[in-house]
Amino acid sequence: MNSTLLIRRDFVKVLAVAPLLYGAPSSAGAPKGWEEFWRQPRSLWLRRAGSSDELRAVYYMNGSLVSAGYEEICRFLRDVHTGEAVYMDPRLLDLLFVVHGYQISTASLAPIRVTNAYESKSTNRRLVASHGASKTSRHMSGQAVDIANPEVAGDALYRYMLWVGGGGVGHYPDTGHLHIDTGPRRTWVARRVRT
Repeated sequence: MNSTLLIRRDFVKVLAVAPLLYGAPSSAGAPKGWEEFWRQPRSLWLRRAGSSDELRAVYYMNGSLVSAGYEEICRFLRDVHTGEAVYMDPRLLDLLFVVHGYQISTASLAPIRVTNAYESKSTNRRLVASHGASKTSRHMSGQAVDIANPEVAGDALYRYMLWVGGGGVGHYPDTGHLHIDTGPRRTWVARRVRT
């Protein structure tokens, strides 16, 4: 990882708690195959909106993080304005894994289009001033991502992610954007999106 990422001992901390974070959410009321879904290797197929940057990587397999894949994904989810990257919350990657699984279940064989992920403090200050972003955005701690996939009905994906219940879920129906984070459970629907 480059020097703008958190130091190596922070990565070791992530690895140490990963077994506690991972695992299937409650299977109560889950669709058929939910538990099997969580036993398979976890990979992501991501594309940066507005660019040709694309990544496919396995980040979790056989009960633990795959460090090379996890670090690749963290670099991919960097602040595109500053180039800074951090170790992203592994639970966020699991939420993206759920999005990927949902897309496959709806016959959408396309990467998840990422519009925003990690934000440095300087990028966040700019977004606060220009778009009314939150001064305490979870993007700054590697706990949030914004996605937009025209191949998948945004409202249906929004409802599905509410059911999953991994944290905050915001829906921007005018543009088809969805905000997902690992903070406290909360939800909102907004008519404009940050860029």
